[in-house]
Amino acid sequence: MRHTYFFAALLMLSQATALAKDDVEGMTTGVVQTGGGGFPRFDNQLRGAPQGAEKTYRLTARTNTLFGINGFVPIDSTTYSYSDGRYGVVDQDKPGNDEYVLFDNSYTYIYNSSISAYDNRLYRRQTFDNSDNVTSLTYSSWHTLTSAWKDSARYLYDYITGTSKINTTIFQLYQGGSLWVQHDQSSLTYNGNFVTNVSSLSYDADFQYDGNNNIISIEDKVFDHLTGTLNNNLHKTYTYNSQNEAVTFTLQNWDKTSSSWINTEYWEYTYSNNQLTSALQYSWTGGMWTLYAKHIYAYASATDKKSETVQTWDANSKTFSNYSYQLWSYNSRGLIETITNYHWNNNTGNWESINGDNQVRYYYEYYAPTSVASIKSNDALYLYPVPATSSINLNMKWKDAHPFYVTVYNIAGQPVMQLSEQPVLSYSRQVDVSTLPAGNYIVKCTNGTESAEGKFIVQR
Repeated sequence: MRHTYFFAALLMLSQATALAKDDVEGMTTGVVQTGGGGFPRFDNQLRGAPQGAEKTYRLTARTNTLFGINGFVPIDSTTYSYSDGRYGVVDQDKPGNDEYVLFDNSYTYIYNSSISAYDNRLYRRQTFDNSDNVTSLTYSSWHTLTSAWKDSARYLYDYITGTSKINTTIFQLYQGGSLWVQHDQSSLTYNGNFVTNVSSLSYDADFQYDGNNNIISIEDKVFDHLTGTLNNNLHKTYTYNSQNEAVTFTLQNWDKTSSSWINTEYWEYTYSNNQLTSALQYSWTGGMWTLYAKHIYAYASATDKKSETVQTWDANSKTFSNYSYQLWSYNSRGLIETITNYHWNNNTGNWESINGDNQVRYYYEYYAPTSVASIKSNDALYLYPVPATSSINLNMKWKDAHPFYVTVYNIAGQPVMQLSEQPVLSYSRQVDVSTLPAGNYIVKCTNGTESAEGKFIVQR
């Protein structure tokens, strides 16, 4: 269990936020997403594959729902497709970030409640070199008038020969419907495998490390359109214990009036058996650090986070009060299945979902990294009854027994249900569809070497 679950999120913060934790949000904006270095895929320590990476399963979709008067309702959904044995799973350190997902194509849809269907919003595509380094990442938005995807921006990556270390990143905007125009270029400087500087016209950051290669300082500058210069922005410092675990984090903002760094936020971390168990969060008030909140972390295993509880500090009563709660669940493969947010109800004394709380659900498929990209079709899938009202029966036979997934998609191609199954040659199961709206659905079974698809209707 790495101790960077929440430290990593803080390390890449562009702004301090109250009660900050690694929230998982949807991708509904359709704008270019950038990493801590001012562009996607930036990693100052070249971590490579995310924590918990499983190279026989890969992420196929994530759906985001928001709690309201009708319970959890869809907000957006993102799908991923791959080729050449590439893969991607949810990064446990940053589950809302998919920079380590080596997808070829990814589509993000936003839910349209007026028609109970998803609308196109964002399309991303990546290209790779022979070492599976991303060479380009292109963003396209949906153009309603022409019913087509329109390119909007892209990043081009160049690597130091023979490595996965980014040398330069070029950011271009698509203008006039036919021309890519360079907007910015970032260059990276290294000391071994560690980034010491990121420099571009719009952003500059210096990274410092201790003798154990722990990052101890990040100081960045951003472009000021009024002055036309790069100006100081954020200063982050870290300290560590003998186990190389971050024990403090300090955030400072640049104050133009006094031309000095001003304290903003301070965190203290506590560990047990190499697991982060709690963190105290302070804010700078009246010239001193004032206790603001406490974060408590629990784990389902040595490697899997289970929950985060946030409690706010009452200076008058000198006590902590429950505020928010984030619960993680895992499938039978140990991969993140859901992340759900709750808030404390003082009246009932329980954690409850309130307006604005969200739940993110992740979907996966089994695949064989060394197998060919095309999967042989298996027609031995039988669905009944059709149409269905409350349940649908699935029967099929595999040629070989492997772990497999059963995924149900709506007519727009969005996953609405997934089952993780154990290896069998003959499969039979009754699936509850009572919560699905009436309509047409597709069910897909895949075990990495074989797949089968079928269609059914929910009718009421």
